[in-house]
Amino acid sequence: SEGTKKMDIKFVVPASVEEVKSDGKPVLLVGRKQLLSKHWEAFLGQSEVVSATVSQLSGGDEGALTKAMVAVKGGVRCVAFGTLPESCSRHNCAARPHGVAKVVSECLASADEDWTVACLLEDEAHVGAVACAIGRALPLFSEKSQARNKPKRAAEVCFYVDPLERFVTKPSLDVRIEGVPLRLLSR
Repeated sequence: SEGTKKMDIKFVVPASVEEVKSDGKPVLLVGRKQLLSKHWEAFLGQSEVVSATVSQLSGGDEGALTKAMVAVKGGVRCVAFGTLPESCSRHNCAARPHGVAKVVSECLASADEDWTVACLLEDEAHVGAVACAIGRALPLFSEKSQARNKPKRAAEVCFYVDPLERFVTKPSLDVRIEGVPLRLLSR
């Protein structure tokens, strides 16, 4: 095991869900089971494997990660579901940042390629908490001198708001993450 690796975080605003579906990179969908069940097909297209995987999702108490390989045009795509806990009483935050940090860290800390992370939110007000959780989940330093020669990897993170059925726009995103320390993220 190579351990954790450094990964840059880039907050993006895709033009559409279709853009995420067609980019070909591995994708991590993060959200409560209800939102994942409702929107996975828009982000990934039809798949019996994914349908069976989504039906079995459970966030538990801390959040849970489930990965699958899905056939796409020209090959296979890695798909991961970060299922957040249904209740938030233990940590008392509706954005469930403890679950977000756990599933993002599990999925991306040792990844060798760029990923797309689509956060399915119930409220646009959750963007700041989720952005901070993602920043905490990914390591700042790793492998010291060895890391200098390796190409940087990136996680392109987008925020999709369920009731509005749209991505968080750039001006709104800038305002929501303004207070996030720059050492945690690169925009």
